[in-house]
Amino acid sequence: MMSMRNILQKLALTVLFVLFAASMATGASSVAPVAVFPLQDMSQGRNGLDFPFTRYLIQRLQENGTEISRLDTVIAFMSNNRIRHSGQLETYHITRLREELGAAYVLLGTVIQNKDLPKPSLGLTLNLVRTNDGSTIWSYVGAVSGADERNLLGLGEATTARELEPVLADEILSRWPASEILNQEQQSSASIDSVVLQPKKVVPGTEVHCTVRLRNLWLASRAPGFF
Repeated sequence: MMSMRNILQKLALTVLFVLFAASMATGASSVAPVAVFPLQDMSQGRNGLDFPFTRYLIQRLQENGTEISRLDTVIAFMSNNRIRHSGQLETYHITRLREELGAAYVLLGTVIQNKDLPKPSLGLTLNLVRTNDGSTIWSYVGAVSGADERNLLGLGEATTARELEPVLADEILSRWPASEILNQEQQSSASIDSVVLQPKKVVPGTEVHCTVRLRNLWLASRAPGFF
């Protein structure tokens, strides 16, 4: 016959085993990518998108060591979900993005300045959103002009806003939260949400069932198996 003390001891061992398996599986999981949405360009109207700057920013982030989801899959996701404004997303779409593309983060941005005359200028806002809970973990607001480039680099003034993209990208990368993203990926992704022991009252000879519910940060496609 098993006493209540023995039952609780076995329950504790079960919970510890599940958490240990979770931590081991998390450490072995691959890095989850960032989905970069096309930059919305207000200078082109409400539905304007700046694909050249988007592709350039993706290239610079990849060179900096950030894993990025394929842009064509992001565009297909926008089309399938009828998303017209890429500068912001509803919580529902952020959840769908995580499930369908396996992205742990989504980068949303809006070009707020983009002109060549009388002086070229380029401005951008960015928000990096964690897809498991919709929290914004990093934001950026910045702008550069031809005069800024001349003063900072000692070169002639830029004549177009496109020529300012490398300058703005350098500033973005200098503030990019690479270490924060890495730390969140490496930390334990599971904690105990609830433990249910049934039945609540037992007598010698009673069969006891234990259910452990985990709160996790895993992507559906990357969730580990324990048993």
